[in-house]
Amino acid sequence: ARAARCDASASSGWGIFGRRSIASAAPDPANIAKMPPIKMYQYEICPFCNKVKAVLDYHGIPYTTVEVNPLTKKEFKVTKELPEGHPAQGYRKVPITMFGDGGGSDIVGDSPAILSRLVDEMSSAGVITPPVAKEWADPKVQEWVRWCDSKLAVLLFPNLTRTYSESYKAFGYVMDAPNFSLSDKMSNLVAGS
Repeated sequence: ARAARCDASASSGWGIFGRRSIASAAPDPANIAKMPPIKMYQYEICPFCNKVKAVLDYHGIPYTTVEVNPLTKKEFKVTKELPEGHPAQGYRKVPITMFGDGGGSDIVGDSPAILSRLVDEMSSAGVITPPVAKEWADPKVQEWVRWCDSKLAVLLFPNLTRTYSESYKAFGYVMDAPNFSLSDKMSNLVAGS
């Protein structure tokens, strides 16, 4: 039913998000196993982070997340340690994604760059076909991605936090962040609300 709904509403093309990738068979677990380990530094309620996670979840690609403290951003030390000239050196926004398992891992900041890298990795691993990966570069797809980033995403956060009660509820996720101290949790909950 899901494929039929998306098939009817998707225009031609749009493989990574639309009809062709949905209609194709589920990715082979052996191909998913070829993907590098993926770790994403995020804010739980960030629409840009959720955009990347939606693609990962849709394709069944495992990943881990590290919640970034919105007040201290101490988790961004990973970008401070990058060599001069690295595109993510000093990058202090979410999402930041680490492709690899540490030492030789590659760090990518900014959701459009992360999605481009993710498409390349999925294509190389056989999770998506090369024609589907090529559609990511289609100008119409990129136009929609830019629209989502510049018009839609900027409206989501203000609509989650219209009142103090809604803000308090939206920032309640910090209470479950395992890498936050109790004082970090409380200060983020109060400052965010």
